[in-house]
Amino acid sequence: MPWIVPSLFGLAYLLLTALCVYNVYNGYVDAMKCDTRRITNMLGRVPEDWAAFLRPSLDVGLPSLMLLAVSVVPFKLVVVVLFHIAGVVGLYTLPTSIFLPLLSFFCDVFLKFLGITVREKGERLPSTDTPTIVPNHVSYFDILVMLSRSHPVSFVAKKAVAAYPVIGDIATSLGSVYVDRTKDPEERDQTMGIIEKKQRSVMESRSRYQLCVFAEGTTSNGTCLMHYHDGAFD
Repeated sequence: MPWIVPSLFGLAYLLLTALCVYNVYNGYVDAMKCDTRRITNMLGRVPEDWAAFLRPSLDVGLPSLMLLAVSVVPFKLVVVVLFHIAGVVGLYTLPTSIFLPLLSFFCDVFLKFLGITVREKGERLPSTDTPTIVPNHVSYFDILVMLSRSHPVSFVAKKAVAAYPVIGDIATSLGSVYVDRTKDPEERDQTMGIIEKKQRSVMESRSRYQLCVFAEGTTSNGTCLMHYHDGAFD
């Protein structure tokens, strides 16, 4: 019956659209919780210790977001899934020496597709002189931005990341360092030794992937500097 395939395609699109609407709505609700105008109206002022987590007031209303959720977002989600599948195939079929350069290309294309433009200013120092990069952390897209550059980096990440499908394998292939967030001094000393070994391997040109440390330990809105966790600098 020729109508089965179009019907299945239409059903899949409706389910995908419903998923997009649900997630866009939840994202809007979460964003409104950190809306500057809302907090100011409620409290009269913004508490100082909230400053790093406030988000700009949304200029786009909920109806406009819902319109995007039923039109543009499903299409982009399909493309994202295809990129993900391509990444999985490449990760498990290509040699690391071939896959990692392709990873930078795919991340760059992926960001452009999502409408994110990366602008670089200044000069990137040789990895042998600067084995560690300490950027601020605004969103999970920061990781894609770092990987999209011509010289990808490895990361200091929590141990759970190593077990993530695909992402964990990519992070491991880059030589990332996994950290247990417990307060155990022995565990901390062991982690510091691993970080020092990684930094030394970069300085001695045995690894070309600089170590990226999000020293604030969490994401912020990028307008102020949070307290650094000093573990990477001991």
